[in-house]
Amino acid sequence: MLALAESWQQLDHDAGVVNLGLKLHAERAFEVLALWSHRFDEGSEKVQDVKDILLRNYCLAMIEQTCDPARIIENTPKKAPHILIPAFYQRNDILRAMLEKHPGSVDTPRSDKRTAVFSACFFNNIEMLELLLEYKAEMNVAEDDGWRPIHAAAVGGDPAMTRRLIKAGATFDPQDAPQKIHPLHLAAQGGNKELADYYIKEQSVDPDLRDSAGRTVVMHAILNDDAQMVRYLVETHGCALDICTVDGPNSLEMSAIHVAARDGCRESIQTVIELGGESDCPMVNGSRAIHLAANNDFPEAVRILAKHGADVDAPGMNLWTKDDIDKAREQLTATSGAKDKINLTDWSPLHFATAKGHTKVARALIEAKADPNKQNGAKETPMHLAVEKGNDDVAMYLSANGANMEIRDKDGLTVLQKAIIRDRFALAKELLRQGALLSSYSHRNTMTDAHAATLVHVAAQEPEIKLLNLLIEHGPDLSLPNALGRTPAHIAAEAGLPDHLARLLHTDDTALEKVDVRGHTPFDSACASGDLKCIELIGKRCAEGTLAQTYPEALHIAVSHGRVRATGYLLGQGYDPQAYNDAGWTPLHIAAQRGRENVVKEILNHRINPLRPLRNDPDVTAFDLAAETGQAEVLKLLFHLRSPDALDLTDLIFLSLEHMHYDCAAYLLGLRRGTDSGLPVHPVTGLSIQELYGGQNAEMKKSKPTEERHSDALETHFGSVAKPTPAQTKQLKSQAVNATPQQYKTQSMMHGLASDLYPEFDRGETRLWSKMNETDLAAFVKRVAPVADRYELDGPELRGATRKLPWYDDVTLFQLFDPSFANPKLRIYYLEHQGNLYWLNGTSPPIHEINAKAPIKVNEANVLDYLRFFTFFVRGEEGPFYLCEHKDDPMIPSHAKIEKIIDGVVRPNTFEGMNDKGHYLCDGVVFYSNAIFIANFAVQPSGMVEMLDDEPIAADLPVKIDAPLS
Repeated sequence: MLALAESWQQLDHDAGVVNLGLKLHAERAFEVLALWSHRFDEGSEKVQDVKDILLRNYCLAMIEQTCDPARIIENTPKKAPHILIPAFYQRNDILRAMLEKHPGSVDTPRSDKRTAVFSACFFNNIEMLELLLEYKAEMNVAEDDGWRPIHAAAVGGDPAMTRRLIKAGATFDPQDAPQKIHPLHLAAQGGNKELADYYIKEQSVDPDLRDSAGRTVVMHAILNDDAQMVRYLVETHGCALDICTVDGPNSLEMSAIHVAARDGCRESIQTVIELGGESDCPMVNGSRAIHLAANNDFPEAVRILAKHGADVDAPGMNLWTKDDIDKAREQLTATSGAKDKINLTDWSPLHFATAKGHTKVARALIEAKADPNKQNGAKETPMHLAVEKGNDDVAMYLSANGANMEIRDKDGLTVLQKAIIRDRFALAKELLRQGALLSSYSHRNTMTDAHAATLVHVAAQEPEIKLLNLLIEHGPDLSLPNALGRTPAHIAAEAGLPDHLARLLHTDDTALEKVDVRGHTPFDSACASGDLKCIELIGKRCAEGTLAQTYPEALHIAVSHGRVRATGYLLGQGYDPQAYNDAGWTPLHIAAQRGRENVVKEILNHRINPLRPLRNDPDVTAFDLAAETGQAEVLKLLFHLRSPDALDLTDLIFLSLEHMHYDCAAYLLGLRRGTDSGLPVHPVTGLSIQELYGGQNAEMKKSKPTEERHSDALETHFGSVAKPTPAQTKQLKSQAVNATPQQYKTQSMMHGLASDLYPEFDRGETRLWSKMNETDLAAFVKRVAPVADRYELDGPELRGATRKLPWYDDVTLFQLFDPSFANPKLRIYYLEHQGNLYWLNGTSPPIHEINAKAPIKVNEANVLDYLRFFTFFVRGEEGPFYLCEHKDDPMIPSHAKIEKIIDGVVRPNTFEGMNDKGHYLCDGVVFYSNAIFIANFAVQPSGMVEMLDDEPIAADLPVKIDAPLS
């Protein structure tokens, strides 16, 4: 096309070349004119390429030759008709030719209803306007957005054009214009004093006329930061500066100074103040112009306002709609008393700046003497907010400019502690370099000063060592004890963290000599944890053969905590298994009383005397302690070393019976029958064993009518058994629960507890869950927040964890938890597959959908784990169908009545085999609502789960499983 254009120019605009162009590329020429209008515009400030000028004129010649004003250029966004092309390029000659040939096309619009009149008005082309009026063009046509030619004339700026339009019948009523914007508002925005004079003086338009957002004429001048126009409007036409604007029914009112500050209009701020505008007038939320400028990152605006007396520490609300303010007041009223006493104005301009990370604004405020230590209602300083929001540059600037880093927020956290909680170790390192104190007590996880725990104490028990390494680099006192007398070495040892302990001891091993309030050393704490690496780490620091003398209580401590491997190690290091502790107990006494069966085995392997008594009570042996506390399995182990003939079994029998340990009594009676067929009689009361047992049950029935304790094992020794009571009948029904599962059944493994579902209970040697780092957690929150339009997930203590699920190849389970949730037991879970997220809200569709897509792969090895997952996340009206597999499951509510029932029925889930449909048949004990029952399930290969049968065990319980998902 350019080649033809050059030929056309060389042949002195030959019509033949134009006609040839029409044949070859007419539509393309028309599209070029419509689409390249800004490139071809002669009014453009850029220097035009001569080739562009040539191409434009050649294409216009083709438009002129065609002379079809109503023809549409289809391949353009607005479907422009030909008549608009000469109008835009201000070719009145072509436009006249079109109208002479087709006079009725004068108002032919493009798709948004704009006509040629708009071009005439925009370009102040009165000659074109007269031409269009000659052919009866409509002066009040409204395009799709509601703008009219009169608005275009105001933008064009020539008062003569506006006068001619109005003379021709154009109206300037703004009612149907966008936001009811009047041409006078546009004149103010454009700084057009003459046009403003025309409307105000000659057309009597109110100089304080508002648009639908409440913005006045002078505010429109401010929006363009035209200080001269602002001054002119105020001084010449008396425009008011204190009239307030409202952007919507839920918005806060702003005066001229607020609008100028919000948009950072520096010249307008200066002028408004010079004209008498108040620099510090508050809005409804208490915030002022300086808050707006600080919040929106306008440091120069802040400087101007501060220079003219704005209070740089003025309190304001961090709430910007009426609804948010009302909601906050209601929430505080519910907890704080009368509504008229509620005060939400607690953020200084510096709080706004630091929360947003506006370092330059913070600098401007500090230079203006703003208080860097001012606290808001949550007792947060600006630096707390900077740390919480991850605005490290601002935080570092404040730390170097007077910020007190030891001030605590409402949770008792200093800025250093908050940075560490948020895993911002680079910032923490800088804060330490700036002088943040390591000796300040931590208030993490509800701790107070009374705990006397420093950050080093906290770091000593963190799973990852990087925090401890960071703190040690800054020289803390590692021998400093907490309120319980424990040094960081005690804590690391008891937590079973050998790398932490090695780092601490490498830096300062004097803590090994420290004892806590229990009299325990770090070595004792290591023995309590049972971590062999920690134990050996300290043990190697002792001279050979001196360990027992250096730490004489260690064996007793390991035994009391049931640490089998630690017990074996200590015995191998020369500890005397029969040594007494200060209380006069041997390790065997402790293990027998506490039921540490495996520890008892380990001790008995060292050829000790099981009849060795307590030092201060020669009548009490390990046998007595086991009988008294109901440790039947321990008794069996002890009797492997001593014949029943060596003891008075009668005393042991009655000792067990008196404490209602019927299994122990039955076992001992079995031993006695081997030597004496008669049943014993109590040596003091003369009561037979039947009478004592019957009396206990009678007393139980009187004090607790609904709780009866019967022992089939014991009653078999009585010779005759009375007719079973209802409780005994119930016991018979649940024998299947108490029986040991048959050998061919598959039981769920070591993680078959709450650790499957809750990271905080995941403490096995092989961890299921992985903690999310700060970056991953922030990215994930960005994807899901707010959850259900309720949970913003922006709390400083938000934690996240992930785990894989064995019945999927490529699906991840996410858990989110924040102690600040209204219900601290709430956990939020998502499944992720191929980048798609599925919120687990207690219903089945998300699980079934991902089962189909992943797909699910159920087998005998994972079906029990899948069943536990499904029954927890797919809920009834009363909550989860929680599978109870262990009496110590932390999810089972703590209640005396519950504990007795659980002790009798709880057991691992079992896989019973396959049915003829290929479904996996499983069995388990279910806690649902306030009832416990035995249930049989069928799990289909597709992941569908059906409960086939259930047998009630207990109902109307006083508590339920409390594990909310939403």
